[in-house]
Order: sequence, then C-alpha cells, then structure tokens
Amino acid sequence: KADIYDGGDVPFTSTPIPMVAKAVAVVLQHPEETKNAEIRVHGACLTQNKFLELAKRVVGEDGWQISETTTKDLEQQSYENLKKDPSAFMGWAIGMLKIAIHGPGFGGDFSSNNDNKFLGLQEMSESEVEELIRDRARAQ
Repeated sequence: KADIYDGGDVPFTSTPIPMVAKAVAVVLQHPEETKNAEIRVHGACLTQNKFLELAKRVVGEDGWQISETTTKDLEQQSYENLKKDPSAFMGWAIGMLKIAIHGPGFGGDFSSNNDNKFLGLQEMSESEVEELIRDRARAQ
C-alpha cells in the first residue's frame, strides 16, 4: 500500500536507524564540537515515486494499492483531528509529520546540507536502499 502526496515528486532524506545510531555515537564522542549544534544525517535522497519504483523492483509490480491525495487535504484532516481530540496524538501528529516530509517547501532534503562527512557517513546507493526494502519485505 502506498499513499502518494502532491504527485510524489518532492525529494526528501531518508535515513535508516542504524545510520542514525552511528551518527549519535559520533556526536557523543565529540561533545564540544556538537554542543548546541544542529546535526543533519543524510541516508538517501528519495521521492515517494522513486521509493515506490524501488519497492516494486524488489517485491514485484502486482498487488499494490496506491492512493493519491494532497498535503493540503492531509493538513485539513490533521487539524480536524487535533480539534476533536488533542490527546489523540497519532490522529493528528502523523499527518503533520507526513506534510513536513512530503510537502513542498519544508526542506526535508539534506542531500546538499548535511554533516555526513564529519560523522564519517556516506550517502546510501540505490542498491543499498533496495537491500533495505528487501530486508523489510522478508521480515513481513
């Protein structure tokens, strides 16, 4: 199943948890250099359409349920959920997070502005992203 927002071509950085963990370890080893600093970790630059293309390549073309909507509609629904029940965090916060990642103008693509060099990390290749998808598909 894939939900595509605003056409699916907004680039965003996607970083797997093990890469984030390595970055955290480096930050903890360099407390003075990273004190009060914003650290940006960049795994791979994707779009929703590119991610879907890779996923189809790995697990096959058949059986996908794809819906398309706009981040504007998602924002409206998220605010309605917030007004109805602010304590139902998942009902509105996940929508807001999706807007920040997939909506235009939020700056979720760190491919040209990141701290990977300092952290000793390299951007992931397309084949590495495919392998992550393959591993996750096997876990299902």
